[in-house]
Amino acid sequence: MKHLNKVLQRADKSVALYSAENDYLSEQEVLALHTYFFSPGFHCIKVPSVEAGRRVLSEYMRSFNYFLDGALLSTSPVPDEYVDLYAELKAHNALPGEKGDMEEFILQLLHHEFLAIEATAELLKTPWFGMFEQLLIDYNIMKETTIVMFMY
Repeated sequence: MKHLNKVLQRADKSVALYSAENDYLSEQEVLALHTYFFSPGFHCIKVPSVEAGRRVLSEYMRSFNYFLDGALLSTSPVPDEYVDLYAELKAHNALPGEKGDMEEFILQLLHHEFLAIEATAELLKTPWFGMFEQLLIDYNIMKETTIVMFMY
């Protein structure tokens, strides 16, 4: 794959990291990622911009022949085809991140087939995101849910 490289991670991490070197991935590259991004686990892809990440996500979603219940965690407006996870967190008083409220949200309300996270600088600076990410790991959410983190 010309534009997409797997980046080796330390052996103790259960995260697959890929790097997209430019804004465009071919249809073949997108299809090749199905194995990684639509199987349970915590997967990361490094893209040059939020727009590039959304294009990759959009290509995946369009390639499915059925509706996939997907949620997107972003500090930017979320397209209608995804559940706005940030808005859900706010609506259920799970922000700014009292551990009990967020923990309850993750255990009782986070039941999507697919979770995409736009790891922008703005999101990473929030006081609650580290806790959210750790709770996903602590409760092994990625065992049953595909989690894709877009990194910039």
